[in-house]
Amino acid sequence: MTVEYRQFPASVTPQGPDPDTSRWMRAAFDGFLVNHPDPGEAQRIASSWQAEGRTLHAFYDPRETPNGFLGNDVPVATMATFTAGLHGGGDADIPCLLVADVTVRTTHRGQGLMRRLMDRVLAEASRQGVPLAALHAAHPALYERFGFAPATRSASIEVDCARFALKVQPPGLVHEADPGIVALFDGQLSASGRARHLGALQPHRVPTDAVSRRATAERGSRCLVHVDASGQVDGMMTFVFRGWTPDAQVIDVLSESWCTTDARAALWQTVTSTGIATTVRARDTALDEPLQWMLQDRSAMRVTAVTDGLSLRILDTAKALEGRGYCCPPASVALEVVDALDTVAGRWRITVNDGRATLRATCEPPEVQLHAVDMAAVFLGATRVNTLADAGRVTGSPSALATLTMVMSASSDPLSTLHF
Repeated sequence: MTVEYRQFPASVTPQGPDPDTSRWMRAAFDGFLVNHPDPGEAQRIASSWQAEGRTLHAFYDPRETPNGFLGNDVPVATMATFTAGLHGGGDADIPCLLVADVTVRTTHRGQGLMRRLMDRVLAEASRQGVPLAALHAAHPALYERFGFAPATRSASIEVDCARFALKVQPPGLVHEADPGIVALFDGQLSASGRARHLGALQPHRVPTDAVSRRATAERGSRCLVHVDASGQVDGMMTFVFRGWTPDAQVIDVLSESWCTTDARAALWQTVTSTGIATTVRARDTALDEPLQWMLQDRSAMRVTAVTDGLSLRILDTAKALEGRGYCCPPASVALEVVDALDTVAGRWRITVNDGRATLRATCEPPEVQLHAVDMAAVFLGATRVNTLADAGRVTGSPSALATLTMVMSASSDPLSTLHF
């Protein structure tokens, strides 16, 4: 089957998404089997895509279709890309291509369209010198064939409001605010202090409207803001009450941004003290969640699920590893990375000193051998090299594996809460 490839920037007019963007949006929503947005929401979505600088990629089936069928101007496969910086613990964020909205129409599955789109965008990013690509996937195993592997994990937690009590009363004040205020402060909070987890993403172009739209997307959402003793905003939380049920009255936390421990403690103290909700739930929290250690009774918080988060794909081994930070003593190991991309495959000696790595190409026999997908899995330290060796995916001498495990370890669990 012959298909036509097109790419174009997401674009919006005062009347709504431009025709190409509108038809692309329809195909993407159909691909996820979700309802099409109403005109107002479609305009807000397209505006945020345009502000983020998203490029929309698509394949079209040029064959004519009967009246009443989807026309040949509606894509049969979609993918969106834009750029961000990934916090890898180094002096600067690592450039990263974000991949989103990957769909293939049901009638056109099994014809390699997803692979053709993925190969095209990854090859182009590699040519441009971008060292990493990232995506969120409901089924990460589907993308392993393209070299992606889950590089972060997160926990879902549930807190019993009746037993929530902090060990120390936090200073400052909590105010209720309109959720639209998130747009004013979210960027600066997310880019500072404790909010900058290893693995955090910072889009290169952050649309103010998009931040506000995400915060107010759920009907009935509310917002809490914490200010410190000097009157500076240092934390925010958005949440929604799920209503009355026979078993529990539940609040879901939609988003959190903070730059001090006191701010986060105060926000949680407030959201669990409504006198109405019996349970507060949150997703995208750290596996080693600090909140439980703030409580007089740690069992008031429990983990209900652990899920894979951000999946990474290495596009340039040297640039990616040299852009990362390291917390190990001086070390050196020769490794071989296997991959179809020339910028990824090869033999390298990685040498770490003072928290930084240098890589040089080498012809010496490798002490450790691994595929690019396994390098992606260990890149942020969420998975240990020795774990993959025990699974038969990474090979090497025991001492070399121990060295690379130490090199790729992280000082904290990586966490990425930006969904795109």
